[in-house]
Amino acid sequence: MSDVSYATAWVPDEAPLTAPDDAAQLAVDWVLEEAQRCGVEPLLLTPDKSPWTMGVAPITWFASNYPATTARARNPRSGSGPVLVYLPDYKLMGMAADYAQGSSPVEVEHRMDPLIGWAMEVGARNLLINESTVDTRTASELTDLEFIHANGNNGWARGFGQDRARDTLREMRDQGRLDRATVLGCMVAKRHSGESIYQLAKTIDALQ
Repeated sequence: MSDVSYATAWVPDEAPLTAPDDAAQLAVDWVLEEAQRCGVEPLLLTPDKSPWTMGVAPITWFASNYPATTARARNPRSGSGPVLVYLPDYKLMGMAADYAQGSSPVEVEHRMDPLIGWAMEVGARNLLINESTVDTRTASELTDLEFIHANGNNGWARGFGQDRARDTLREMRDQGRLDRATVLGCMVAKRHSGESIYQLAKTIDALQ
């Protein structure tokens, strides 16, 4: 598990069991509490501006009352306060870490880019049950994940690092221990870029 000294939280995508408005409201309530505790203004981060006006009610309310930005911002501003990250892909997760800068992010998950690996790695609080995410990874899985991380300096592009990571992923697959979401989310938590994460995803998909 990564050494994280700040609070983190997430709302897993469990639709249709959890309505989008309910999921968003949990995140809004949490980030506002963190902002008040820290004495700073929170920020909304979304893939584009559409959720600000056409999304679920808690997000449109938040966007009209607090600063908001998107992955498409030409001049992203730095930040150091709680960030509500709505339906992020893995690229947006990297931006969220830059904006929060050691403060408190809360992520409303989009199932196309699952965050369970990130949540286990940082010990994020699951707001659906108001409990910390249980880390179900075994000691051998943690060792493999650390090895994959260590060989990702070039973004798992073609070459030595990719070859070594592929060998480990293949071994995990053969032993029934390869979980795509866990691997990718863990690498997000370890601050690999979105582009690198998607490159690693291609390697995993080729093995399955």
